[in-house]
Amino acid sequence: MLIFYRKYFVAFFLFAMLSGNAAISQNTTVQTLVDSNEILIGGQFHLKISASYPANAFVIKWFSIPDSLAHFDVIETTRPDSIITYNGVTTLSQTITLTSFDSGKWSLPVFRINFQRLKDNANIVLYTDSFPVTVSFSVTDTSRILKDIKPVYAVSVEYPAWYWIAAG
Repeated sequence: MLIFYRKYFVAFFLFAMLSGNAAISQNTTVQTLVDSNEILIGGQFHLKISASYPANAFVIKWFSIPDSLAHFDVIETTRPDSIITYNGVTTLSQTITLTSFDSGKWSLPVFRINFQRLKDNANIVLYTDSFPVTVSFSVTDTSRILKDIKPVYAVSVEYPAWYWIAAG
């Protein structure tokens, strides 16, 4: 009797897992990743934005970077890259290389991505996450002896003889 229930439990468990994955794969999601939350002034970091959407949807408007970001400079922007998986989910991703020359704790702006479902023409608007990035100076090591650029020379005081002769 226990074996009979075990077979049905395994069948129910497999059905629940497969239907759960199908339900999850129908969702449209946006993921934002930053490789570093702390940089030195002039240091670079990468912002990767990925959007996953099912086969019954498409991207109306991919995010656009404004001409100027407060406290950040755009170094490089890769072209959007798409990956289509076996279950029809498309992942669109783009990487942006940024830097900053303003010290402080700044937040990356939020970007907007518009999707549309084919079935009912419903518009889906999703936003990326905003990350804090700390921009700081390099840490000086005060535990060591400071080293000058040039060595220190001893000053010798000289009284040239021709000053005395000219004065006389």
